[in-house]
Amino acid sequence: ALPMQLSGYEMIEKLGEGGRGVVWKARQISLDRIVAIKVLPARLANDSSDVQMFQAEAQMAAKLKHPGIVQIHDANVENGTYFFVMEYVAGYTVGNWMRRSGALSEEQALLVVDSVANALDYAWGTARLVHCDIKPDNVIIDTDGTVKVADLGLARTISAMSAQKVPTMIMGTPSYMAPEQVTGDAALDCRTDMYSLGAMLYHLVTG
Repeated sequence: ALPMQLSGYEMIEKLGEGGRGVVWKARQISLDRIVAIKVLPARLANDSSDVQMFQAEAQMAAKLKHPGIVQIHDANVENGTYFFVMEYVAGYTVGNWMRRSGALSEEQALLVVDSVANALDYAWGTARLVHCDIKPDNVIIDTDGTVKVADLGLARTISAMSAQKVPTMIMGTPSYMAPEQVTGDAALDCRTDMYSLGAMLYHLVTG
């Protein structure tokens, strides 16, 4: 199948696919740089208020500048397709690392979790952003060893867009979700991410 087309970008390869969309590796033609593009599921949005909400939330996420957070460069809508343009991180996810090695050493696990905690603390302190989907597959180890959290701010953007249509839409991955997230509580805060990070730490050290 041919890759999807977005003007201004040359799609190179599909990097992954999940409940929150498809991620492509692409070249941004104007700046001749490699980026990652996350294309959101088409079912999430179809009217102008969605577009405004999507762009407002994305702008908030793009203001986050931290070495432990994958940077969002742009967010746009083209022919009804919603997408984020993000920093491309050439590395591997902690999920992949786990699948290769079964479990991490105590030292490795603490290093990863400490880095994620710092990034989340910054996001909450700066923009009151809650990730809502902390898990090994959303944490990337860059080629220089930097631990980076992916998809920060995406949970809020997607839930905001889908709020009018599906009032009880719950974002997250069941194994790592806090009880208040499972029950669909709208007023989530940083403690929700702490719970998920604790579940992730347990998973990292026990396999």
